Amino acid sequence: MARTTDKADYGLDVFRAEPPEDDATAVKLMVGRDEVVKRAYQDLRRGWDKGGRKAKRGRKHPWLIEGETRSGKSHLARCLFARFKDDGGKCRKIQVPARARGDAVTVIHSIFELLRDEFFAYYNNELSTNLVGQAYSELTCAVISGFDSFFGPGGVPAENVKVTTSRETTDTMGTEAAIFHLAAKFQQSSKAAGATELTLRPPSPVLLAEVCGTIVDTLHRAGLLDHLLILVDDVDLLAPYEDPEHTGRATQAHLAAALCELHRAPCVDVVVTGRSWYAILQKEFTSLVDLVDAPMTVAQLAEVHDRRLKMAVGRRSLPKEFLELGALEEAATLSSFLPGVFLQHLDAAFTQWGREEDDWTPRSLAWYLDFWRRRWDAYREFAPVAAERLAAAVAAGELVVDVTDGNFVADTRFDNVFAFQSYWNEKMYTIPPLARRILIEPGAEA
Repeated sequence: MARTTDKADYGLDVFRAEPPEDDATAVKLMVGRDEVVKRAYQDLRRGWDKGGRKAKRGRKHPWLIEGETRSGKSHLARCLFARFKDDGGKCRKIQVPARARGDAVTVIHSIFELLRDEFFAYYNNELSTNLVGQAYSELTCAVISGFDSFFGPGGVPAENVKVTTSRETTDTMGTEAAIFHLAAKFQQSSKAAGATELTLRPPSPVLLAEVCGTIVDTLHRAGLLDHLLILVDDVDLLAPYEDPEHTGRATQAHLAAALCELHRAPCVDVVVTGRSWYAILQKEFTSLVDLVDAPMTVAQLAEVHDRRLKMAVGRRSLPKEFLELGALEEAATLSSFLPGVFLQHLDAAFTQWGREEDDWTPRSLAWYLDFWRRRWDAYREFAPVAAERLAAAVAAGELVVDVTDGNFVADTRFDNVFAFQSYWNEKMYTIPPLARRILIEPGAEA
């Protein structure tokens, strides 16, 4: 079939590895794990803290969806969240990526911003008729506004922020446990001329999480919120392992502590996604799903290919096959049966097929492998050290490379294409079968 159009006519993200941003599309594209999502939903629904009842009975632990790199954790989490509906307008869902955010405060601040806006929508619109605990709400408003000042242009916080409230507001805050607890931790106060000046200091991740919990408490008191479900995706990728002095573990631990604090707040449930090495380090998390127990098959991955193309084509007269069946099945095997790896590999090759080649007949395995050999050569120009180390490992028959002394893979074009961080250890990278195939048999399939 001669080409009459280009890849853009399909939509540029046919094989995009990251899950769709809208719930409906995420559900339509889920293959092979519907029962896993159903069981996870049932478990989470039985244990969630709607109305704050669970928080009153004892400790709560964030929920963890774990699995290998590109095993479909984020997509499953999106499909799981899609099942939770807004119950009478009193349930909310927040989804925040942690990947490459660099520090825990940045992640928690993303949640804080959304809750802050929710609070002020209530505070500004309902102050005259429906404000629950005016003194409490006014002090909450002052604290939120004060801490918001630390995150101005450039993201460089001041040493402190001073907030002035009425003496009456501060004197009555002792009867409001949540905000009093915050006041004791966050501020020094002085009283003069009928007013109280509160000195707020830059918040740690845990203390900012406490502010988020206080906002939820205020909205719950007002009858506006019964449950908040928060998804923090890729918690283990907040800060990468670089070398023995820069492991990222301290930053990851700070985020874990903040998420535990947030999860302990009444009416809040936190779900995170990450690899199992992260789960082993964070004992406070409760495993909800481990995708190692739900591997995908060649047939299921072929269906992923078919379903995505079908949705992209619709009723238009575009080619409905990209790879021949044998090539498609081999591509699934060369991706270690991981859906994210499979899609990422398909996406790169699909760009070549759809945008740069005139002939749109389905491509063979020989074409697919040759494409990846050329891609390896191109990447080698930008990251020669990574290429040399990975090729040496393949030549030695090794399935993984050790980056303990220095992470030569991270932030190169080989990362998450020809090497993937290990499921068990952030200091090890797995070399996928595709890389081993094109390096061991150069040109053999051409």
